[in-house]
Amino acid sequence: MPPGTVPLKVAIDAIERGVERRSRRVTAPRWVDAALPLRMLVQPLADIGARRGLRETLALAREEQAPLTTQQPAAEQLADSTLA
Repeated sequence: MPPGTVPLKVAIDAIERGVERRSRRVTAPRWVDAALPLRMLVQPLADIGARRGLRETLALAREEQAPLTTQQPAAEQLADSTLA
């Protein structure tokens, strides 16, 4: 079974339980339901961590002299290469 998946029986049981209870949300395995509020608490901290060094990174990106696209051959070169 691929990582991050649950057995079919567990998923079906979760869906049945959710329908019976008219739940707003259905999760499987059950521990995921308990982890979701924790994720909401931790997400702002993760966002703060991701912003560290953002100003320096953006400054470097603005100074970089990189073309926006790959250079394309001139039309004459294309015509010559197709005739050869």
